[in-house]
Amino acid sequence: MIYISPVKKSQSDLQTATMSKLYSIQYLRAFAVLLVVIFHASQRTQDFVPSQLTAYLKIGGSGVDLFFIISGFIMWAITDGRPTSPGRFIVRRITRIVPLYWIMTLLLVGAAFVGQPHIFPNVSLDFGRVIKSLLFIPHFNPDHPRQWFPVLIPGWTLNYEMFFYVIFAGCLFLKNQYRLVASLSVLGTLVLIGFILKPQTPTLILTTNPLLLEFMMGIIIAHFWTQKKLSQGRYASLMIVLGLAALAITGLFAVEAKEYRALCWGLPSAFILAGSLGSAFLKSENKLGALIGDASYSIYLTHSFGLSILYGAWKFLPPFFLSTGGAIIFIIIGVTGSLIGGVLSYYIIEKPAEKFIRTTLGLQIRKTKITQSVIMAAFAMATESNCCPKRLGWTPST
Repeated sequence: MIYISPVKKSQSDLQTATMSKLYSIQYLRAFAVLLVVIFHASQRTQDFVPSQLTAYLKIGGSGVDLFFIISGFIMWAITDGRPTSPGRFIVRRITRIVPLYWIMTLLLVGAAFVGQPHIFPNVSLDFGRVIKSLLFIPHFNPDHPRQWFPVLIPGWTLNYEMFFYVIFAGCLFLKNQYRLVASLSVLGTLVLIGFILKPQTPTLILTTNPLLLEFMMGIIIAHFWTQKKLSQGRYASLMIVLGLAALAITGLFAVEAKEYRALCWGLPSAFILAGSLGSAFLKSENKLGALIGDASYSIYLTHSFGLSILYGAWKFLPPFFLSTGGAIIFIIIGVTGSLIGGVLSYYIIEKPAEKFIRTTLGLQIRKTKITQSVIMAAFAMATESNCCPKRLGWTPST
């Protein structure tokens, strides 16, 4: 569960502020991961369902865009008006993202080695690719031409997340009043560079991609939220309706997002987030929604395992199961199994691994006394490597 106070400014304010339970963020995480799982489940059945249905369900991919916007929101909300060490920020982000991602990537490598070619036919067991994937280095995937997917395909979004964290950490060196302009300016400038230069290498495609605009949207929404300037009540509900309607329209007309993804899927998702924060209905607790939201990162990273295994077995079933009706059953079973498996992963793997790593690294940080000057130098090198044609190698949460 996320606890963030919209009250800021003075240190006494921070000490006396009442922490708000952002149930709405948890519900949106649950909604986002459901969209993604449904989308990937429908992809497995595209050979035996009407093409119109497959095209419509592509809007499930917008769950990723919602995740990016939520990430931008949370990063601003947890640091605005608070003394935040860039080094501590980066360490917390790494310990949040890396343990489960590395575990799932290595499990996939092992499973692909044992199960190829029947269950994981599209996983190339290349040592270099595995290392690049683990280090969040963008690279073209030989199994998916012109796509910069890591070994664990959902991990492509984590490349964006980690790059955003580096940019945001750099802005934390500035005084609070300059952070907003700095973070938006850096992200906006990178997108503008990409629009002008139209890069072709994986690293430059990622670091100048319009998807960075979605993190900007989240930051802007968080800024207005901390200032208590977001719409409330019926206007907030209207924003949710408009956002959902816009997504539905893109699906109805099979709009291909691609380079306009931040507009077609990102902007409606921003409306949904902004409206959800002001909706009284989403401020009350729903244990199931909160649980799925808490486990959304585990669900996101593990669901492809279950779907691949299920699909591998599905192809041997009677003909009925290879029809539209069978596809619906597949999606229901696949989504349900993915949620259950993800929740189990959250409790058995994600939480214990994160706690262990944070405890261990916390002791190391106190002993070595990592200074801001060291982190500043690292950030400067990273920034330089992205401004030049060189390499810089979600689930958002606290």
